Amino acid sequence: MKILIFLSLLLVSILDAKCYKVPCQPIIFINKTQAIADIERSYARNMQAQQKLEQKYIEYNAALAKQNELLEKIQKLKSDGLMSEKQINFLLQKGISIRENNIQKGVNADFLGEK
Repeated sequence: MKILIFLSLLLVSILDAKCYKVPCQPIIFINKTQAIADIERSYARNMQAQQKLEQKYIEYNAALAKQNELLEKIQKLKSDGLMSEKQINFLLQKGISIRENNIQKGVNADFLGEK
C-alpha cells in the first residue's frame, strides 16, 4: 500500500513538473568581467615587476661602472708599483756592478802591486 501511494505521488509530481530554461548570459558576463579584471591585475603586477627589474638593472650598471673604475685604478697602481720595482732592481744591479768593478780593480791593483 505504501508503495502504491509513493508511486502515485511520484507520478503526479512527474506529470506536474515543468521545464525551465536557466539564462546563462549573466553568468557568462560575470565570468568575463572577472577574467578581464584578473588579467588587468596580473598585467599591473607584471608592469611593476618590470619597472623594479629596470631599476635594479640601472643600479647594477652604476655599480659595474664604479667597479670598473676601481679596477682600472688598481691596475694602474699595480703597474706603477711594478715599474718602481723594476727601477729599484735596475739601480741595485748597477750598484752591484759598480761594487764588483771596484772590488775587481782593488784585486787587480793588489795583484799587480799597485796601490
